Amino acid sequence: MKKVISVLWMLMLALAVSVNFTSCGNDDEPENKYEFLGSWEFDSEDDPYMVTFKEDGTYTYQEKAGTYTVASEKVTSDTGEEEKTVITCKNENYSEKFIFEKVSETDKGTELILYSFDENRIGEKLSFIKK
Repeated sequence: MKKVISVLWMLMLALAVSVNFTSCGNDDEPENKYEFLGSWEFDSEDDPYMVTFKEDGTYTYQEKAGTYTVASEKVTSDTGEEEKTVITCKNENYSEKFIFEKVSETDKGTELILYSFDENRIGEKLSFIKK
């Protein structure tokens, strides 16, 4: 009987330890959350402009400035609903959301891909080059 109780205590201890380890991670944080920080030029010959995302949660876009937040949100696409990293830019007159797709190296330099995002639908692709 003493051996059974001892085995039960060991199982309970092992279960408690495994629950603690699996609950330590923060799965709500996007892995690539801040790859977009820095100054970027819109990749267009017709309408070039700069946008800068700073580490302190502020951004500048042409003459506009404001704050941004980053969160993981459910987004509806042609293939269904999926979690995406969404950047929400705000100032006193403006609020717009963008889906952060990726930062990658291209023949033009480091490229940032964002998509416009409205009412849970993915919109236009926006390409920026790091400056």
